[in-house]
Amino acid sequence: GVNSLTKTLSLEFAPNVRVNGIAPGYVPTEVMMTALETDEDQLENMAQKRIPLKRLGTPDDMGSTAVYLASDAGSWVTGQTIKVAGGMNSTAGTITQSKVSAVTQEMETQPGPTSLLLAREWSAILVIGILTVALGAIILAWPSQTLTVLSVLLGIQLLVFGVFRLIGAFADNVVSPGFVGFIGILGMIGGVVVLRHPFETVTVLATILGAVWIVTGVIEIIDAIANKYVDGRGWLALAGLLSIAAGSVIVAWPEPTVTVVAWIAGFYLIVFGLFISASAFSIRSLTQA
Repeated sequence: GVNSLTKTLSLEFAPNVRVNGIAPGYVPTEVMMTALETDEDQLENMAQKRIPLKRLGTPDDMGSTAVYLASDAGSWVTGQTIKVAGGMNSTAGTITQSKVSAVTQEMETQPGPTSLLLAREWSAILVIGILTVALGAIILAWPSQTLTVLSVLLGIQLLVFGVFRLIGAFADNVVSPGFVGFIGILGMIGGVVVLRHPFETVTVLATILGAVWIVTGVIEIIDAIANKYVDGRGWLALAGLLSIAAGSVIVAWPEPTVTVVAWIAGFYLIVFGLFISASAFSIRSLTQA
Protein backbone atom coordinates (compact mmCIF):
# COMPACT_ATOMS: atom_id res chain seq x y z
CA GLY A 1 0.00 0.00 0.00
CA VAL A 2 1.06 3.57 0.68
CA ASN A 3 3.61 2.45 3.30
CA SER A 4 5.40 0.25 0.78
CA LEU A 5 5.26 2.98 -1.85
CA THR A 6 6.82 5.44 0.62
CA LYS A 7 9.70 3.09 1.34
CA THR A 8 10.25 2.27 -2.32
CA LEU A 9 10.28 5.92 -3.38
CA SER A 10 12.61 6.85 -0.53
CA LEU A 11 15.16 4.33 -1.83
CA GLU A 12 14.66 5.45 -5.43
CA PHE A 13 15.18 9.16 -4.79
CA ALA A 14 17.80 9.03 -2.04
CA PRO A 15 20.01 10.86 -1.24
CA ASN A 16 18.70 13.94 -3.03
CA VAL A 17 15.04 13.65 -2.04
CA ARG A 18 13.49 12.41 1.19
CA VAL A 19 10.12 10.64 1.03
CA ASN A 20 7.95 10.16 4.11
CA GLY A 21 4.28 9.58 4.85
CA ILE A 22 1.80 10.69 7.49
CA ALA A 23 -0.85 8.29 8.75
CA PRO A 24 -3.51 10.42 10.47
CA GLY A 25 -5.73 9.17 13.23
CA TYR A 26 -9.25 10.42 13.83
CA VAL A 27 -9.62 13.89 12.33
CA PRO A 28 -13.24 15.09 11.98
CA THR A 29 -13.27 15.52 8.20
CA GLU A 30 -16.32 15.01 6.03
CA VAL A 31 -14.94 11.82 4.52
CA MET A 32 -14.18 10.24 7.91
CA MET A 33 -17.51 11.15 9.49
CA THR A 34 -19.37 9.80 6.47
CA ALA A 35 -17.36 6.58 6.51
CA LEU A 36 -18.05 6.09 10.22
CA GLU A 37 -21.69 7.17 9.85
CA THR A 38 -21.30 9.50 12.81
CA ASP A 39 -20.90 13.18 13.68
CA GLU A 40 -18.21 15.23 15.41
CA ASP A 41 -19.82 15.00 18.87
CA GLN A 42 -19.84 11.21 18.74
CA LEU A 43 -16.24 11.22 17.58
CA GLU A 44 -15.32 13.42 20.54
CA ASN A 45 -16.95 10.93 22.92
CA MET A 46 -15.02 8.11 21.27
CA ALA A 47 -11.78 10.09 21.64
CA GLN A 48 -12.27 10.36 25.40
CA LYS A 49 -12.54 6.57 25.68
CA ARG A 50 -10.07 5.24 23.10
CA ILE A 51 -7.42 7.89 22.41
CA PRO A 52 -4.75 8.29 25.13
CA LEU A 53 -4.45 12.06 24.52
CA LYS A 54 -8.25 12.38 24.90
CA ARG A 55 -8.99 14.48 21.84
CA LEU A 56 -9.47 14.31 18.11
CA GLY A 57 -6.78 15.33 15.67
CA THR A 58 -6.79 18.63 13.79
CA PRO A 59 -5.38 19.77 10.46
CA ASP A 60 -2.72 21.67 12.42
CA ASP A 61 -1.53 18.39 13.95
CA MET A 62 -0.98 16.95 10.49
CA GLY A 63 0.55 20.19 9.23
CA SER A 64 3.03 20.40 12.08
CA THR A 65 4.23 16.89 11.34
CA ALA A 66 4.61 17.75 7.67
CA VAL A 67 6.60 20.88 8.57
CA TYR A 68 8.92 18.79 10.74
CA LEU A 69 9.50 16.23 7.98
CA ALA A 70 10.19 18.98 5.44
CA SER A 71 12.51 20.96 7.72
CA ASP A 72 16.19 20.53 8.57
CA ALA A 73 15.10 18.92 11.84
CA GLY A 74 13.87 15.92 9.83
CA SER A 75 16.82 15.83 7.48
CA TRP A 76 17.81 12.30 8.58
CA VAL A 77 14.31 10.86 8.27
CA THR A 78 13.22 9.12 5.08
CA GLY A 79 11.15 6.09 4.12
CA GLN A 80 9.02 6.42 7.26
CA THR A 81 5.26 6.57 7.75
CA ILE A 82 4.60 8.52 10.93
CA LYS A 83 1.33 7.78 12.70
CA VAL A 84 -0.20 10.95 14.13
CA ALA A 85 -3.11 9.58 16.13
CA GLY A 86 -2.90 10.83 19.73
CA GLY A 87 -1.33 7.59 20.96
CA MET A 88 -3.93 5.28 19.44
CA ASN A 89 -2.30 2.03 18.38
CA SER A 90 -2.24 0.80 14.80
CA THR A 91 -5.27 -1.49 15.08
CA ALA A 92 -7.68 0.16 17.51
CA GLY A 93 -10.58 1.78 15.79
CA THR A 94 -9.03 1.88 12.35
CA ILE A 95 -11.15 2.50 9.25
CA THR A 96 -10.75 0.18 6.32
CA GLN A 97 -9.19 1.87 3.33
CA SER A 98 -11.83 0.39 1.03
CA LYS A 99 -14.62 2.06 3.00
CA VAL A 100 -12.93 5.46 2.94
CA SER A 101 -12.20 5.06 -0.78
CA ALA A 102 -15.84 4.18 -1.44
CA VAL A 103 -17.03 7.25 0.44
CA THR A 104 -14.51 9.46 -1.38
CA GLN A 105 -15.66 8.13 -4.75
CA GLU A 106 -19.30 8.74 -3.83
CA MET A 107 -18.53 12.32 -2.79
CA GLU A 108 -16.62 12.98 -6.01
CA THR A 109 -19.62 11.92 -8.08
CA GLN A 110 -22.00 14.25 -6.26
CA PRO A 111 -22.80 17.42 -8.19
CA GLY A 112 -21.38 20.62 -6.77
CA PRO A 113 -23.33 23.87 -6.45
CA THR A 114 -22.18 25.16 -9.83
CA SER A 115 -23.30 21.99 -11.61
CA LEU A 116 -26.68 22.20 -9.89
CA LEU A 117 -27.04 25.79 -11.03
CA LEU A 118 -26.26 24.77 -14.61
CA ALA A 119 -28.66 21.84 -14.34
CA ARG A 120 -31.53 24.25 -13.65
CA GLU A 121 -30.77 25.83 -17.02
CA TRP A 122 -30.89 22.52 -18.88
CA SER A 123 -33.62 23.81 -21.21
CA ALA A 124 -31.27 26.50 -22.58
CA ILE A 125 -28.67 23.82 -23.39
CA LEU A 126 -31.40 21.74 -25.04
CA VAL A 127 -32.33 24.72 -27.23
CA ILE A 128 -28.66 25.02 -28.30
CA GLY A 129 -28.68 21.32 -29.23
CA ILE A 130 -31.89 21.62 -31.24
CA LEU A 131 -30.62 24.71 -33.07
CA THR A 132 -27.38 22.87 -33.93
CA VAL A 133 -29.31 19.90 -35.36
CA ALA A 134 -31.55 22.26 -37.33
CA LEU A 135 -28.53 24.09 -38.71
CA GLY A 136 -26.96 20.82 -39.82
CA ALA A 137 -30.21 19.75 -41.48
CA ILE A 138 -30.45 23.07 -43.37
CA ILE A 139 -26.90 22.68 -44.69
CA LEU A 140 -27.56 19.08 -45.80
CA ALA A 141 -30.81 20.07 -47.48
CA TRP A 142 -29.07 22.88 -49.35
CA PRO A 143 -25.53 21.63 -50.01
CA SER A 144 -24.89 23.69 -53.14
CA GLN A 145 -25.36 27.13 -51.58
CA THR A 146 -22.79 29.84 -52.21
CA LEU A 147 -19.64 30.07 -50.16
CA THR A 148 -20.91 33.27 -48.53
CA VAL A 149 -24.11 31.58 -47.33
CA LEU A 150 -22.14 28.56 -46.09
CA SER A 151 -19.73 30.84 -44.23
CA VAL A 152 -22.63 32.60 -42.49
CA LEU A 153 -24.25 29.31 -41.45
CA LEU A 154 -20.98 27.88 -40.14
CA GLY A 155 -20.19 31.18 -38.42
CA ILE A 156 -23.44 30.69 -36.49
CA GLN A 157 -22.28 27.18 -35.66
CA LEU A 158 -19.01 28.48 -34.25
CA LEU A 159 -20.95 30.91 -32.06
CA VAL A 160 -23.16 28.08 -30.79
CA PHE A 161 -20.12 25.92 -30.17
CA GLY A 162 -18.42 28.75 -28.24
CA VAL A 163 -21.47 29.38 -26.05
CA PHE A 164 -21.83 25.66 -25.25
CA ARG A 165 -18.14 25.34 -24.33
CA LEU A 166 -18.23 28.50 -22.23
CA ILE A 167 -21.22 27.18 -20.28
CA GLY A 168 -19.51 23.83 -19.82
CA ALA A 169 -16.41 25.49 -18.36
CA PHE A 170 -18.41 26.36 -15.23
CA ALA A 171 -19.29 22.74 -14.46
CA ASP A 172 -17.68 21.34 -11.28
CA ASN A 173 -16.24 18.21 -12.90
CA VAL A 174 -14.36 19.87 -15.74
CA VAL A 175 -10.67 18.97 -15.70
CA SER A 176 -9.35 22.28 -17.08
CA PRO A 177 -12.12 24.89 -16.82
CA GLY A 178 -9.81 27.72 -17.84
CA PHE A 179 -8.75 25.91 -21.01
CA VAL A 180 -12.31 24.88 -21.88
CA GLY A 181 -13.51 28.45 -21.29
CA PHE A 182 -10.71 29.78 -23.49
CA ILE A 183 -11.73 27.40 -26.28
CA GLY A 184 -15.33 28.59 -25.92
CA ILE A 185 -14.33 32.24 -26.18
CA LEU A 186 -12.09 31.41 -29.14
CA GLY A 187 -15.00 29.71 -30.88
CA MET A 188 -17.25 32.71 -30.30
CA ILE A 189 -14.58 35.07 -31.66
CA GLY A 190 -14.14 32.82 -34.70
CA GLY A 191 -17.89 32.87 -35.30
CA VAL A 192 -18.00 36.66 -35.16
CA VAL A 193 -15.04 36.93 -37.56
CA VAL A 194 -16.65 34.52 -40.05
CA LEU A 195 -19.99 36.35 -39.89
CA ARG A 196 -18.42 39.78 -40.36
CA HIS A 197 -15.96 38.71 -43.06
CA PRO A 198 -17.22 35.62 -44.98
CA PHE A 199 -14.26 33.81 -46.52
CA GLU A 200 -13.66 34.04 -50.23
CA THR A 201 -11.92 30.65 -50.52
CA VAL A 202 -13.39 27.37 -49.39
CA THR A 203 -9.95 26.06 -48.36
CA VAL A 204 -9.55 28.69 -45.64
CA LEU A 205 -13.03 27.99 -44.28
CA ALA A 206 -12.42 24.23 -44.31
CA THR A 207 -9.10 24.65 -42.49
CA ILE A 208 -10.60 26.78 -39.72
CA LEU A 209 -13.56 24.43 -39.23
CA GLY A 210 -11.32 21.38 -39.19
CA ALA A 211 -9.00 22.92 -36.60
CA VAL A 212 -11.91 23.85 -34.33
CA TRP A 213 -13.45 20.39 -34.59
CA ILE A 214 -10.16 18.64 -33.88
CA VAL A 215 -9.54 20.79 -30.78
CA THR A 216 -13.11 20.08 -29.64
CA GLY A 217 -12.58 16.35 -29.99
CA VAL A 218 -9.31 16.40 -28.07
CA ILE A 219 -10.95 18.27 -25.17
CA GLU A 220 -13.86 15.81 -25.06
CA ILE A 221 -11.56 12.79 -25.01
CA ILE A 222 -9.42 14.33 -22.23
CA ASP A 223 -12.56 14.99 -20.19
CA ALA A 224 -13.75 11.42 -20.74
CA ILE A 225 -10.42 9.96 -19.60
CA ALA A 226 -9.89 12.25 -16.61
CA ASN A 227 -13.44 12.21 -15.20
CA LYS A 228 -13.45 8.53 -14.32
CA TYR A 229 -16.46 8.77 -12.00
CA VAL A 230 -18.71 10.63 -14.46
CA ASP A 231 -21.53 8.76 -16.18
CA GLY A 232 -21.58 8.73 -19.97
CA ARG A 233 -17.80 8.78 -20.41
CA GLY A 234 -18.13 6.43 -23.39
CA TRP A 235 -20.51 8.76 -25.20
CA LEU A 236 -18.25 11.73 -24.49
CA ALA A 237 -15.23 9.87 -25.86
CA LEU A 238 -17.21 8.77 -28.92
CA ALA A 239 -18.26 12.36 -29.60
CA GLY A 240 -14.62 13.40 -29.32
CA LEU A 241 -13.50 10.74 -31.79
CA LEU A 242 -16.21 11.74 -34.27
CA SER A 243 -15.21 15.39 -33.94
CA ILE A 244 -11.54 14.58 -34.57
CA ALA A 245 -12.48 12.37 -37.52
CA ALA A 246 -14.65 15.08 -39.11
CA GLY A 247 -11.97 17.70 -38.58
CA SER A 248 -9.24 15.49 -39.99
CA VAL A 249 -11.28 14.61 -43.09
CA ILE A 250 -12.18 18.20 -43.92
CA VAL A 251 -8.59 19.41 -43.40
CA ALA A 252 -7.01 16.56 -45.37
CA TRP A 253 -9.51 16.66 -48.24
CA PRO A 254 -7.63 17.75 -51.41
CA GLU A 255 -9.12 20.96 -52.78
CA PRO A 256 -12.49 20.71 -51.02
CA THR A 257 -15.53 22.14 -52.78
CA VAL A 258 -18.43 24.00 -51.21
CA THR A 259 -20.60 20.88 -51.52
CA VAL A 260 -18.03 18.65 -49.81
CA VAL A 261 -17.65 21.08 -46.91
CA ALA A 262 -21.43 21.37 -46.65
CA TRP A 263 -21.98 17.60 -46.46
CA ILE A 264 -19.26 17.03 -43.85
CA ALA A 265 -20.34 20.05 -41.80
CA GLY A 266 -24.02 19.08 -42.00
CA PHE A 267 -23.48 15.55 -40.72
CA TYR A 268 -21.12 16.79 -38.01
CA LEU A 269 -23.57 19.44 -36.78
CA ILE A 270 -26.41 16.96 -36.56
CA VAL A 271 -24.32 14.52 -34.49
CA PHE A 272 -22.93 17.32 -32.31
CA GLY A 273 -26.42 18.76 -31.80
CA LEU A 274 -27.79 15.38 -30.73
CA PHE A 275 -24.93 15.08 -28.25
CA ILE A 276 -25.71 18.53 -26.79
CA SER A 277 -29.38 17.59 -26.49
CA ALA A 278 -28.52 14.33 -24.73
CA SER A 279 -26.24 16.27 -22.38
CA ALA A 280 -29.13 18.60 -21.53
CA PHE A 281 -31.32 15.69 -20.42
CA SER A 282 -28.39 14.18 -18.54
CA ILE A 283 -27.72 17.29 -16.45
CA ARG A 284 -31.46 17.73 -15.93
CA SER A 285 -31.33 14.59 -13.81
CA LEU A 286 -29.08 16.44 -11.31
CA THR A 287 -32.05 18.51 -10.18
CA GLN A 288 -34.10 15.36 -9.66
CA ALA A 289 -31.42 13.47 -7.69
